[in-house]
Amino acid sequence: MSGAQRFTYRVVWSDEEDAWMGTVDQMPSLSWVAGDVTAAANGIRRLVRRTEVDRRTTEAASRARSCAANSHNGTPVPNRPPAEARTN
Repeated sequence: MSGAQRFTYRVVWSDEEDAWMGTVDQMPSLSWVAGDVTAAANGIRRLVRRTEVDRRTTEAASRARSCAANSHNGTPVPNRPPAEARTN
């Protein structure tokens, strides 16, 4: 099952928008307004897919930055050379 298929979608008539509104239960901040039921359903699914791609891309970039800033064991890379490399 692809990521966008894991969600619960709804399409309802919105008197306020005077149009069909597609929503997804797991992402209440997202909606898609369209003139017909099919367009609203397709629109909210596309929006969820794009949102999921953006989320995965952001998480991957964050992990890459974190790995670059840390050593193999997750300990911070020292800002100065080890004691044996320093001269007093």
